[in-house]
Amino acid sequence: MTTDSMVEKMARAIARGLGYEWDTLYASKGEWTKDRGSRHDINVPYKPDFIDAARAALEAMREPTVHQTYAMHEVVRYDKDGDVANCAEMFTAAIDAALKEGE
Repeated sequence: MTTDSMVEKMARAIARGLGYEWDTLYASKGEWTKDRGSRHDINVPYKPDFIDAARAALEAMREPTVHQTYAMHEVVRYDKDGDVANCAEMFTAAIDAALKEGE
């Protein structure tokens, strides 16, 4: 399943990074209980837990770091009207710079 939602894309990536398969996660405790019964200890994350983590991660990315700003400046191109012509490339450069900061 593909999605245009960055929140869901990030939630899926967080789940995968922690060893969970998105399509096997339950949406709620009620859904889990309905499928498996109430006698079991329910100590597993649900899809909304990963959605919350993804939203928190996106909120942290709202303000670019100095390294990200420099990376965007390095790749920016303008069209004949003076508008930025490569926003997606700038975004990718900013994310790549953020990922390199932790190395």
